[in-house]
Amino acid sequence: MKSTKISVPHSLRGYIIGKSGQRKRSLESEYKVTINFPAKSKSEDYMTIKHARDDNLDEFKAKIESLVSEAKEKSGPTHFVSIPISGDEIKSNLLAFHDFCKTEHDFGPELLIPYQKLHLTLCLLKLFDRADIQNAAEALQSFSSQLPELLGTQSRSAYVQNLRIFPDANPAKARVLFSQVIMIEAPHRLQALADACLDHFIDSGVPMHISTTQSGGVKLHCTLLKTKRSGISHVDVSEILTNIDWSSKVFGICDINRIELNEMSIGSETRSYVCHGTLALPSDP
Repeated sequence: MKSTKISVPHSLRGYIIGKSGQRKRSLESEYKVTINFPAKSKSEDYMTIKHARDDNLDEFKAKIESLVSEAKEKSGPTHFVSIPISGDEIKSNLLAFHDFCKTEHDFGPELLIPYQKLHLTLCLLKLFDRADIQNAAEALQSFSSQLPELLGTQSRSAYVQNLRIFPDANPAKARVLFSQVIMIEAPHRLQALADACLDHFIDSGVPMHISTTQSGGVKLHCTLLKTKRSGISHVDVSEILTNIDWSSKVFGICDINRIELNEMSIGSETRSYVCHGTLALPSDP
């Protein structure tokens, strides 16, 4: 028996295996091969096949490439580029907001964004292997050349304030509750920075999630509550948006000091995101 390695991103091996291993068994039967993957803990981007024949090897490789492409197309975003939001006052007010949501509205913790994960999303990416992540990290660093013109000489400080919702129309059926982030001086700079960063990643050829390429630029928002992955389709935040203590709340002031390339973490909701690259922004003049 011969042994051949074939490139398959670690994150997509489940698609090759299929439900209960059905696709893997079907491939092994059709092409007369045995498929093996490295241990999950190794996060290797390949699989190994054992085969007695070479005459259908090219056809098998083409089939795997087709399945990998199909999996990438169906996949949602895996990583994102963002500006972290932090500050002692922001943390204190966010925890108070969490307590208010839990006690007054019976919202579970699965709906509420922990302090360690507060951020402004600039773009969503689809990165499936180490090469993809490396290319995205290099694209982030190369964005530094545009920063002086985009940021100017004004302060990098910004208010985190007000409560808004997605979708905009009906607070009784909100999926996302967020706060606005507004630079204290020359507020337009933050939107210009976000749009330029999105354009830069598109121009760099980094695989993007489709929603980030829609017209209208980046919709800046710091998510405080979301229903996605909670098992709840929407929540009623009508009373929160009419509560004078929270609807126009200034959560605090943050420094816009870096841009990060983060992985969409799975597991504990209290952990920070896994970071694959950081671009420090120039300090306040």
